[in-house]
Amino acid sequence: MDLVANVAGRALTWLAEASLEASALVAVALAAGFAVRRAPARVRRSLWSTTLVGILAIPALAQVLPGWDLPLLPLPRMTSPADLVETATTFDDLYLAEKAAADSSAAGLPWTVWTAAGWLAGALAVLAWWLLGQRQVRRRLRSAERSPDPDLAALVTDARRRLGISRPVDLVFSGGVSMPMTWGVLRPVVLLPPAARSWSTERLRVVLWHELVHVRRGDWLVQTLAHLACTFHWFNPLVWTGVRRLAEEREKACDDDVLGLGARPTDYATHLIDVARAMSSTVTLRALPSTLTMASPSKLEGRLRAILDREPRPGSGARWPVAAAMTAVILFLGAFHPWAEARPASLPGAPGTLPAKAIWDLVAGKRWPEAETALAALVASQPEDGMAWFYLGYVRHMQGDLDGALEADQRAIAFPMARPTALYNVACIHAVRGEKELAVGKLEEAVDAGFERWQTLREDPELASLRDDPRFLALLAGSGNG
Repeated sequence: MDLVANVAGRALTWLAEASLEASALVAVALAAGFAVRRAPARVRRSLWSTTLVGILAIPALAQVLPGWDLPLLPLPRMTSPADLVETATTFDDLYLAEKAAADSSAAGLPWTVWTAAGWLAGALAVLAWWLLGQRQVRRRLRSAERSPDPDLAALVTDARRRLGISRPVDLVFSGGVSMPMTWGVLRPVVLLPPAARSWSTERLRVVLWHELVHVRRGDWLVQTLAHLACTFHWFNPLVWTGVRRLAEEREKACDDDVLGLGARPTDYATHLIDVARAMSSTVTLRALPSTLTMASPSKLEGRLRAILDREPRPGSGARWPVAAAMTAVILFLGAFHPWAEARPASLPGAPGTLPAKAIWDLVAGKRWPEAETALAALVASQPEDGMAWFYLGYVRHMQGDLDGALEADQRAIAFPMARPTALYNVACIHAVRGEKELAVGKLEEAVDAGFERWQTLREDPELASLRDDPRFLALLAGSGNG
């Protein structure tokens, strides 16, 4: 269970940072999109394509770029209690972490496991949606028909030539679609509805121009990567906003290119309206993310306005400068770590000081000299660590250094977490020295502070000199354990 909780906690910490950086990137893209709102649509398409690919790239870049820690936010406490035991830097933290680990084990699975499971369920659901779309398209392709019409083949060849596309593009008719759409990247396919057989040559030409512009730009691949970003960040509305903006600007950029190839705006707008009107509400492919459809009715109004109000814009616009600027932002976010995380390979002021868990392993292994050296270094750098003082006293006690043990225990008594047992150890030192009055007095203080290990009180050989002492016997009798 500790391993599962540890993995879940680390995954959520990674996801929190990735989501924060994705949100920052989309926010920058929204601001940049507003700044270039009057630029050609291909500029904004490049902006959003770079942004969505960058969302996936940032976590990978974080593993290879030199890190830049800028502690703006507290580190989310998503690690498991067992992990906190391993990373505790003081014995006080170690004690609390071990208690939390015990409580967590008794309580069952921690919240991090349930949260990670919820994220995984959501990611799998989004991924399944995309895979369902893939399956639907492949099924349509198996039953699709290729047209033997040489005139149609000539239109495809002419469109490929004009757009500079050298790879082959398949053109098929499928009864499972009601509007033109593009699928695939290595061997792209343009799917047309059966009604396209009766379309005019002009409509077929502009439809092919539109779909092959998607092919030339690799829009299907970008769409797939955008959906993968949504798979990881399904809970982040900003990522979904970015995907919607990409879809809108991608279609407008295609429209601009079609008009640039010679289509008249009014005729092209009419073709789009007629194609959208023919869309059947029962067609499942239109609701899935695996294809690029030509004329989605929900986005048609804005496209028509852009087509009919289109003004010639000289030059290529700021496409590459915008993409380069967004790439710089992506690289920055890949190197940026926002958490105020303590990374103590050694403790401040004490180079080489071991973590508390490593020191505890020395104590548990009875490696007394090494443990004493490590504990002395720890209390020198962390004098407020009461449990470290307590264990320093214990280690010295076990080596027979009663004076050193008494000094450390006296320091530990000042800290509530260590006080009961530290008082008991001081009593043992006085008893060994034959200082009965002091020994019994410290035992009474220990019991008042919460020491309740009555079996140890009765059997500890270091308290042998007190066995017949009336105050000691009264202490045991008063506890009901005499």
